[in-house]
Amino acid sequence: MSSDGELPLLAKAGLLLGVVAVIAVAINIQSGGDLFLLAKHYVSGEADSISNQQAEIDPVDEAETSDEQIDDAMRSPWDCYYDATMNDNWHDDVVCRNGVDWKRPTLLKYVDFVTEADMVAAGEAYEHKLNSRQGKQ
Repeated sequence: MSSDGELPLLAKAGLLLGVVAVIAVAINIQSGGDLFLLAKHYVSGEADSISNQQAEIDPVDEAETSDEQIDDAMRSPWDCYYDATMNDNWHDDVVCRNGVDWKRPTLLKYVDFVTEADMVAAGEAYEHKLNSRQGKQ
């Protein structure tokens, strides 16, 4: 260490190299160890053979899952619940969700004044209607 408390340039370079090495080891651990192996063989010109070997070990599944299949798997029965909007329209104070989609239906639109209890009951009836359409109830 110099007299003013600053590390010499060579020590700074060594410290930086150590930090880079720690990061590289962490990346290697995260990537399953293939990073250093691939880098070593890339320098020697064998990267293509390593990639081909890895493709043989981990074949790609030909049948990819579509977005629609994922949505169907995530879809659950409809659940409707009271959720006030504070927009002076009491008729849309119910939200319905099924894990993928959501709706805010207008319920009891021909009734001039509705209470929270009215909307909860109407939401439950609407939930039953949605689930019976889906065949999930």
